[in-house]
Amino acid sequence: MGRKKHSHYGAKIKEIMRKSNPWLQAENLPSYLPFFVNANIIDQLRNNGNHLVCGRRGSGKTHLLGALKETINNDTLSNQLAIQISCVGIAGTPQNFIDESIPFSTAKYTRIVFTNFLRKFTYELFPVVEEYVELKIKNRYSKSEYKRIKSQYEEELLKLLTIVENGYSQPVKGKLTEMTQETSEVRKRGSADVEVGLRPNKGILLGGVSFGKDKISAEKKIILNEIESKMVIDLPQYRTQLKKIIELLKTDILFLLIDEWIELDKNLNLDIQPYFAQLLKTVFFNSKNIAVKIATIWYYTNLYDRNVLEKSKGLELGEDIYLGIDLDIEFLDSETKVVDFFKRILFKRFCYVMPELKELEINGSISDFFIEELFDDNANFELLVSASHGIPRDFLELFLKCAGGIDFNFEESAITKKSIRDMAQKIYLLEKRNRLDKSSDSQKCWEHINSYMNNTQHRFFMIKNEEEKRSIHLRKLSDEEIIHPIHSSLSPRDIRNKYKMYIIDYGNYIDWYKSKKFPLDSIKQESIFPVFPADFEEKFKDYIITFEEILTNKIRCPFCGEFIPLDNIVYKVHKICFNCAGKIPD
Repeated sequence: MGRKKHSHYGAKIKEIMRKSNPWLQAENLPSYLPFFVNANIIDQLRNNGNHLVCGRRGSGKTHLLGALKETINNDTLSNQLAIQISCVGIAGTPQNFIDESIPFSTAKYTRIVFTNFLRKFTYELFPVVEEYVELKIKNRYSKSEYKRIKSQYEEELLKLLTIVENGYSQPVKGKLTEMTQETSEVRKRGSADVEVGLRPNKGILLGGVSFGKDKISAEKKIILNEIESKMVIDLPQYRTQLKKIIELLKTDILFLLIDEWIELDKNLNLDIQPYFAQLLKTVFFNSKNIAVKIATIWYYTNLYDRNVLEKSKGLELGEDIYLGIDLDIEFLDSETKVVDFFKRILFKRFCYVMPELKELEINGSISDFFIEELFDDNANFELLVSASHGIPRDFLELFLKCAGGIDFNFEESAITKKSIRDMAQKIYLLEKRNRLDKSSDSQKCWEHINSYMNNTQHRFFMIKNEEEKRSIHLRKLSDEEIIHPIHSSLSPRDIRNKYKMYIIDYGNYIDWYKSKKFPLDSIKQESIFPVFPADFEEKFKDYIITFEEILTNKIRCPFCGEFIPLDNIVYKVHKICFNCAGKIPD
């Protein structure tokens, strides 16, 4: 992979890349703003409106919220402060609900999760307020007045913490269980398990698993205890106290930036998002001094629920909250704009560790010489953008692995089309396809898609909107980046109203192309934008896939959309869904 053009920075790039952290994920960046591209979208969110920030995994949602937070908190001239909270981990271990209805279990568990969220927010508030006072308030008052204000806000913050930690005791109506875990030792002797030192505990023993033979091993046991009362937080009281702190600090806007929204119920059989959103609304919404920005993946988001009695829970889109930024289409105006966006992402990463490269940016324009240093020409770089499907995290990962493939030796080599294709295929073969359970329905859907590609030689396909919405298996394939959704704005108008379009992962496509021994130079579908044939609208039915036909001997739950095997013991005996416990009608 010898270079065609002489390298000026190759030796330094090799030295830097062998030593420096690549900072692929936003969570690992030393800070957000130095690496952020397109500050205009920060300005779009910096107001007291409540907004959703949507985008696929790796599209930059965390980075955007982090950059917004730093912009606000570093601005010494503004009376604004921002707190960023991730929903990862706040749900804790999913609880088991025995003899409880789905609505009761959902409401109960949501309250637990929201309590964890408020605690996390409260503890995050302390250092942010401290920094806010030091940077934005201290110099505006005399020393004595500043001490008085500091003492006052510290006292009010402690009151807020007391509300969260103490709460009040509320009697429990009906049966309520609480789950705890115990660990005991088990000594395996032949076929018998001997328990050693098991702490006595009243409650229902759900079971335990021991490992090893003729040796001591650890055993976890889950205990369910019935409780008569629980501690709850007075949400109106919490809201009143928070507003008092905001007024005391003379804060114009408190920004609550919520990241990883879909983690709330990712591992649950309950849909708690609307219930959680309702509690969030109770505490933080309908205030000119509080702005909530939620980062989420659109296809997994359910903020609002209206039941048959027209009673609603949650946040209604267009009323309580608005779509602020959609990162999947933000940069899709043109091929040129997309390529320039990714050039700037890469340029900012390199300038952080090689400040001398900044001389390649003149009047806001980055010289093509930067791309030539790494790729020899723009065509190779554009293929890398396309192969990453426009996902910044995937783009950086693919770049790093391609660079490693040439031992970071940009002085003598460059990243070529061949290296990009080979690495995309390798990532697909070794990583993406292995994320699927070989016996799962998602695997069957994946095999069905590959048969479609083999029979039609098409890389993109369509599925009816109603089937796409209820197909958790299709979402799994998209979540694992084996297929990629095509935004509706890029599909023909008459198609988008009835069908959802997907494109097959580039690595899978290259693997299939090579298996057929087709010449790689004949590949047509290597653009970040879908390329539709001239007769597409006439023959669009040739691009439709249905998955119902391969999920045989199953019935779909009308409540959660899960496909239930007809021989499933829970369904056969009780006629209920094993996933959501909904009663399946005959």
